[in-house]
Amino acid sequence: MACPVSRLRHRSCSWVAVQADGRTQSFPVPVRFLTEEHVSAHTRKLDPVVTVALVERGAGILTDRIGSYPVRGGDVVVFGPEAEFRYDPIRPLRISIATIDEELLLEAVAWTHGKGSTPGRARVRIAMSTLRHPVVVLHPARAESERLRRLIRSAIAHQIKDVPRSPLGVFATVARLMEIVDPLVMQQHPNPQFALRIQAAAGFHLPEVSHAGVARALRFVATRPAAQWSVAALARAASLSVGYFTRAFVAETGLSPRQFLSQQRLVEFTILIRSTSLTIDQAARQVGWSSTSHAIAVFRVQTGMTPSQYRNRATSRPQSTDGGTPPSGLTDDDTARICGEDPRVCSQSALSATEGDMARAGR
Repeated sequence: MACPVSRLRHRSCSWVAVQADGRTQSFPVPVRFLTEEHVSAHTRKLDPVVTVALVERGAGILTDRIGSYPVRGGDVVVFGPEAEFRYDPIRPLRISIATIDEELLLEAVAWTHGKGSTPGRARVRIAMSTLRHPVVVLHPARAESERLRRLIRSAIAHQIKDVPRSPLGVFATVARLMEIVDPLVMQQHPNPQFALRIQAAAGFHLPEVSHAGVARALRFVATRPAAQWSVAALARAASLSVGYFTRAFVAETGLSPRQFLSQQRLVEFTILIRSTSLTIDQAARQVGWSSTSHAIAVFRVQTGMTPSQYRNRATSRPQSTDGGTPPSGLTDDDTARICGEDPRVCSQSALSATEGDMARAGR
């Protein structure tokens, strides 16, 4: 894997050593660490990597397309891939920086939040890409800032000495960085629904199946936005004809593909209503329903209330005693309303209505 080229001053990568055929070979991985001092006013577009910057001292103003953010000593700034911003100094700045390949970071975040669910990890990756923010300014406690400073300084020392490290050593460094930064992002992200969306994605589950084609179709559901789901698309992912795929799917899951997709759309729609500020029309289209009135009708049949009523109830509901959120983004009561006692089977009237809508839409 080639070292990504950077406009930043320090151009080295972390090197890893790998044993192969009795020989030790070294190659670069897309994780780099560096420092900058006396940063002057400038406008910059970063490389297609995630950049984590610790402000060790000084102060200034960061401005992106969304707004302006004051930064000072002790703050941590997370820049998204290819973030564009302007920096104006107030006091001389010193920063320590870690740049991480986006794919590597997405995988690290997915494993952090979706350890127990392969589909959940896939949905976390989608949520992270969807909720990307160009500049996120975090305000850690002094102890957390000091931990991050020591971590980056140690990594820089290895880089300067050009000491090959094992892949596990490099990835362990990324994991330790995540231990510090990830909780801060979850707590302080400018999108107030960010943490709930990630938790809901991490709780995404699919049935376990033995048929290889059906398993490929389920992976398609896990790794694609809901608007791309259709029976024909699932059959293509399974490399099977629609008819054979449908029979295999029913044998494995007890549901037809249309019933299964209807159930999943309803769950995704409910999560969006509960955890985002999307309009009902936007949420319906995002899960693949072309008709807002149909989405409202299906939701009312399944839950006994309109999406707007549900949203009002969800936002007024008190937090749990530990302040947490159910991993799926839905309460047990929500799940019971949507899918009954058997999570594979939702209300047949709702499923039938949705099947009709999908058939008319060519899905």
